[in-house]
Amino acid sequence: SLPSSSTGTVAHVGKPAIPTISKKPVETSLPAGIMRIVGQSGPIWVATSDAVLSAQWEPGSNLGWLGCSAGTRGERVALWSQESGQAFLWEPTAPDGIIELYEGAAYEIDDMWMSPLETSLVINRYDYSMGESGTRVPHIYLVDLAAGRSEEVACIEGVVAEGSVITSHVWAPDDSAVLFSVGELGGDEGFAVFRYAIVGDRLTELDGLSRVWAVGPEGEVLGCSTGEPIPARNSPFAAEAASRPCVVWRGGALESIAHDPRVELWSGGVFSPDGGRVAIECRWWEDGAPVRAVEVFVRHDGGWELESTTAMPG
Repeated sequence: SLPSSSTGTVAHVGKPAIPTISKKPVETSLPAGIMRIVGQSGPIWVATSDAVLSAQWEPGSNLGWLGCSAGTRGERVALWSQESGQAFLWEPTAPDGIIELYEGAAYEIDDMWMSPLETSLVINRYDYSMGESGTRVPHIYLVDLAAGRSEEVACIEGVVAEGSVITSHVWAPDDSAVLFSVGELGGDEGFAVFRYAIVGDRLTELDGLSRVWAVGPEGEVLGCSTGEPIPARNSPFAAEAASRPCVVWRGGALESIAHDPRVELWSGGVFSPDGGRVAIECRWWEDGAPVRAVEVFVRHDGGWELESTTAMPG
């Protein structure tokens, strides 16, 4: 288990609260490919082959919302509550159900990142009682879920300096590494991207990247470069609305992506399983109204060509 907290007073009193599990049988199993984890606050729902389960606090507990992070299998789910300062591992099909990983002070736990194959978990917590400037000091833990042990990752903590924050994160598809971007506390999207390799405890900066969205099957990275932000042309918030250039990082080189001429902002993206396509969430404005869309690019002759742009309804 993680080391005990040395800061503050826990938000609950007496015996630590554990989320309650409810189970409702279903008549048919989910079709293949349906996401099995639903919910980011309140009840967290998991669909198994024979039932739908939910995890939530007892009514009236006043312990705030439950956050969750899951991989692709739905066999292990990380749950946490910022208000109660607790972190849990939920194995929906296991007899023990929920295991408490950590109990600390309120608002210590900022985020948890379950790996895609659910073999590892990163816990990002902050200590508010330290730091010369009075800002929060990060503590990053890597939990080996198979071995049941955890360790503090000092090299990650070293690049998240006081006054900075992890602005985005993503795991490699094979659980071999976790990538994250670091930005200034208070809204900055990022100024640097790092790759932490699980085997070897090695941290590498990916030069030229400011934000990470996705990792492809060969280690290529989709995100934003450190180039100057490109302002939105027609946004009502043009003074603040801008996006850094969208790129694919491959072996140290940056591959540029040329958007649909209508697109003014972009905010995320994913690779196809074979890495041959990327889908990017984007936005533009028509007559003052925002239009949300998805661009799909296909890799061709070492670059990326726009294949389609699909506006989202609503």
